[in-house]
Amino acid sequence: MNFLRSCMLTASMLAMSVPALAATNLTGNYLLTLSGHPSSVNGALLCAVLVENGSTLNFVNGGTLTLYNSTGQSISGVWFTKNHGVTFEASQGTNFLTFSGLLGSPQITNTTWIEVNQNQPLVGGTFTAQKGACSPPAP
Repeated sequence: MNFLRSCMLTASMLAMSVPALAATNLTGNYLLTLSGHPSSVNGALLCAVLVENGSTLNFVNGGTLTLYNSTGQSISGVWFTKNHGVTFEASQGTNFLTFSGLLGSPQITNTTWIEVNQNQPLVGGTFTAQKGACSPPAP
């Protein structure tokens, strides 16, 4: 079962927003609520843990990413900001996830996400985010 399909256990849909993100430091935990195609992804929740350390493409506003699904499974990746946009990227095996949106106040807007396997799109859609609304599982 791929990573996102295991997220489908969570069915509640929340209206989420992100506090004024024009500020530079995005370190923290963000609850991502997915919607899209197929409709079985609607309401899936991920906890994105961002650590800003400048390690991604030498962007000052970038760093490491860990995504947790509702069962505690995780995948690692990177994130960066450029021109008021934010991108999260993570891969596991042959699956690759990309999340992107525009930083604004009080939300991340114009969001998109897609999961690709061997160059074929599997699922995709939009997402909302809320800073501080999730906690990663204890190690």
